[in-house]
Amino acid sequence: VMELLRGRTLPAELGGDRRLAVRRALTIGQQLCDALEAAHAQGIVHRDLKPGNIVVLDDPPGRDLIKVLDFGLAKSLAADTSQVTDTDAVLGTPLYMSPEQVQGKPSDQRADLYALGCILHELLTLERLHRGMSLPQILGSTVDLDGAHPAVRVPDLPPELDRLCFEATRR
Repeated sequence: VMELLRGRTLPAELGGDRRLAVRRALTIGQQLCDALEAAHAQGIVHRDLKPGNIVVLDDPPGRDLIKVLDFGLAKSLAADTSQVTDTDAVLGTPLYMSPEQVQGKPSDQRADLYALGCILHELLTLERLHRGMSLPQILGSTVDLDGAHPAVRVPDLPPELDRLCFEATRR
């Protein structure tokens, strides 16, 4: 049982061809950071952070209050006794998986920060970091990325935000 939420997921909020204004993307990004900080402070890593797991609530209107959902693949950094989340298993959504997750290595908070960088990139550009690729290409690109992905190029984007997206998605 979970709380009844009235709102739309981030993909529905984007509406296909509308990128978010920088200020709005930053408001959502700040709340994502707050949610991750709270989870990480409890020793929990989400490991499947993606736009479809983020809901923009209808109430209060015009405020862009969000909820982060689906902690089904979450991992406790304190003790992991679940066989479903063994560190040698590849878990998550490929477009938002960190290099460590793709390689089946142990995940920590950096996996969520990688996904956050991918989400911010998508909110600001309407382009996925790994666009037009097959699953094997996405997985290979994620591991080989090492900062070689295309920079966020939005005319009104502050350089600091471009650097934030870049740094969050490199290893």
